[in-house]
Amino acid sequence: MASLQGLAAALLMQNLSRISMAATAYSKGELEYAAYLSDQVTYLFDKMEECLGIVLLEALQNGATVLDLKKLENLFYYIFDT
Repeated sequence: MASLQGLAAALLMQNLSRISMAATAYSKGELEYAAYLSDQVTYLFDKMEECLGIVLLEALQNGATVLDLKKLENLFYYIFDT
C-alpha cells in the first residue's frame, strides 16, 4: 500500500490533469465536456475534504493529540478505490 503522501499526490495530479483537460475543452467550445470534467474535480476535492473532516472530528471527539494518518489513508483508499 502506498503512503498517504503518495496517494494525496496522485489524487492531486489526477485533478490537475482534469483541470487542464477542462480548460482545453472549454477553449475549444466543448462546454458540456468542460463542465463534466469540472464536476469530477469538484467531487474528488469534496471527497478528500470529507475524509479529512471525518478524521479530524474523530480526533477532536476522542481528545487525540495526534491525527491518525493511517485511518485517513484507509478512508482515501476506501472512497477512491470503490
